[in-house]
Amino acid sequence: MPNPPEPVHAPDSPTGVRQGKRLGVVWIMLSVSLTLAIIGMLLAYAVS
Repeated sequence: MPNPPEPVHAPDSPTGVRQGKRLGVVWIMLSVSLTLAIIGMLLAYAVS
């Protein structure tokens, strides 16, 4: 019994992890871009 579940989970975990990493990278990029945009706006107001 212990052998059958392992092959079933093996192919699923890498794909799920890859999708999760992709989503994480996308969210990180979005958050970084938003923070940079906010900082740019604040700097623009501060300079002006």
